[in-house]
Amino acid sequence: MKKILVLLILFTFTTISANAKLSISPVRIENSLPAGKSFEGYYILSNLGDNTISVEISLTTSDNKNTDWINFNSNLVTVEPKSKAEAKFTIHIPESASGVLIARINFYEKPVDTSGSPITFTISSPIYISIKGTEIYKANIQNISILNSPKTSFLINIANTGNVHIRPKGNIVIQKTEPPVPEYAEEYKIIFNQSQSVVLPGATRDLIGSFDDQINLPDGSYKASINIEYKENDWISEEIIFEVDGGIAIIR
Repeated sequence: MKKILVLLILFTFTTISANAKLSISPVRIENSLPAGKSFEGYYILSNLGDNTISVEISLTTSDNKNTDWINFNSNLVTVEPKSKAEAKFTIHIPESASGVLIARINFYEKPVDTSGSPITFTISSPIYISIKGTEIYKANIQNISILNSPKTSFLINIANTGNVHIRPKGNIVIQKTEPPVPEYAEEYKIIFNQSQSVVLPGATRDLIGSFDDQINLPDGSYKASINIEYKENDWISEEIIFEVDGGIAIIR
């Protein structure tokens, strides 16, 4: 029995061409579904411009081979000026699927009125479908470095050794350790991976945590406590000692 796929809309995206304006929602779809089930969903294509546009839809998958698990009702959608249209699709999870299915949906915008040599664009929307009951979540920190320009930032290399994608998040707490520090010394907190960047299974990726504003740490020694949640209630943690000399931070 088919069910309606609940789409998780995480952020908006608009692309603009010379003669038309196309926005697509959602831009990213993530869900967790059991193997062997079929689900239906749709994208909303909005034409904010004054010209009719046609949108060609194609897709690629993580293995560049198996695209049978997702199908669109039509690979060409026409959107009238100042109106919206739906691009409906069906996802069928193979019985043998495990881990995560990943696809990238490509929307190629082409104005129907080609006068004036319009510019065309392709925009993409990723789909991540975790297979319920088969997920393995594993991650570790491979390397930590500090960037001093344009503002102090921590570059942390995360390895995803599981079979599903992850979006690590967390914080970095910085405390001065010497010279002698008052009992209630000021702490500095940095949010890690605010952009919610993804790390694909079997891959490593440099992710960043930086001060919202440039903060000049006084010279001295510091401890950075790094706590990263890669799955709900599953954390990886590490501490490093670094020194600030003349405004430049260096890991010991």
